[in-house]
Order: sequence, then C-alpha cells, then structure tokens
Amino acid sequence: AAEEVKRLIDSNADVVVLDARRYDEYQTMSIPGGISVPGAELVLRARELAPDPSTRIIVNCAGRTRSIIGTQSLVNAGLPNPINALRNGTIGWLLAGQ
Repeated sequence: AAEEVKRLIDSNADVVVLDARRYDEYQTMSIPGGISVPGAELVLRARELAPDPSTRIIVNCAGRTRSIIGTQSLVNAGLPNPINALRNGTIGWLLAGQ
C-alpha cells in the first residue's frame, strides 16, 4: 500500500521503486525516488538497479495492471529479490495523500 511504501522510503529502507509506466507518464507525476523503467526495460535493468538480492523491489504503474505484469516478469526472470506491486499505483499514492 502507498503508506507502507512511503514509510520504507522515509526510513531509508533497502528498497528501490521501479516505475513501469511510459516515460511521459513518469515525467507528469512519479513517486519520490522512483526510477523510470518503461516496458521491457524493467526486466533488463532490475538487476543493475537492485544488485543486492535483499533489496526490496516495488513495481508501480498508474493503477495496477502493469505493476502486476512487471512484478511477475521479474519473478519469471529469476530475480532473487523480494518483489511487490504497489497496489493502486500512482493514483493510489495521490489519493493516500503521499
């Protein structure tokens, strides 16, 4: 959930937020510290962006479809990291007042 991700970011937890949306969507609004990795870039760059297998990866999109697909893609690619999709994406982030 948005509140939990905000807490992780604020506490400097070992977490990386990967934004699976198109770059123009990312530029319009993004989660602080989020890294733009649209489409296939997500799987190609995830290991480089989270080289430590204990780093938690949060995948976000605008809602939830792309983050769920992206999360599954990373699992299928064999990443050892804990991986979560941000429920309700950037829309949920805004609605939660983060």
